[in-house]
Amino acid sequence: MSGDVRARLVAYLPPDYTAQAASPYAADLDPRYSRHALVFEVPRDLRADQPVYLQLGAPGQSQPMRARIVEQSQYQVQDLHHVRLSVFFASVQMAMLLVMACFWLVLRDRVFVYVLVYVAAQLIYQRLVTGALYALPGAAWLAPLGFHTGPFAAIVSTGMSISFIIEFAGLSRHVPRLTHLLSALRWPYLFLALALWLSFLQPDRWLPNVVNALLVVSTTAALYAGWRAWRHRSRQAGFS
Repeated sequence: MSGDVRARLVAYLPPDYTAQAASPYAADLDPRYSRHALVFEVPRDLRADQPVYLQLGAPGQSQPMRARIVEQSQYQVQDLHHVRLSVFFASVQMAMLLVMACFWLVLRDRVFVYVLVYVAAQLIYQRLVTGALYALPGAAWLAPLGFHTGPFAAIVSTGMSISFIIEFAGLSRHVPRLTHLLSALRWPYLFLALALWLSFLQPDRWLPNVVNALLVVSTTAALYAGWRAWRHRSRQAGFS
């Protein structure tokens, strides 16, 4: 039985129906499975008249959740496929980070700092939302921070991507007014990243929608600024 949840899952399985809790942030999850889903083994002698009870997610959680019962070998095949893809994409990003770090060490251009932080935050976010990062040695200290660590990395990555585009495409030289607008749009991301940790603001209720709206505005502005800069003969803007 597997469940895709952001926080925790509690299963009550026969015959004794003792609560069995699991979280993607825990260090003692079953090492036979990856962390993109929480897995419990249903008793092999489960009868049709024996119910299984699940408590999914956290109170007030708005994200959709799903649970399913699958044959063990079938799930292991799917899980292995997920691990292969996950490792492949993470390896590509790590290689990109190493290349950018080498460029920065040689050229000392701050554009490489922007792309390093941008890609590193993206990589951390992807490893966090799948739970893979928590399985690495030394990453257990992140567990008490819970779910918000992933969105924090994603918001930081988005804000840093604006700095990268401005610097890489030379927008300040070609479209200074639009550059001022994009520069201003970076600061709300900083506020939202900090607001994630201020529980009295209840960020889970409003922050996802605000981030999505800000992302639409900043992406549209960045695309328009890049197009205008490209029309002003900025070759880099054509790639950004």
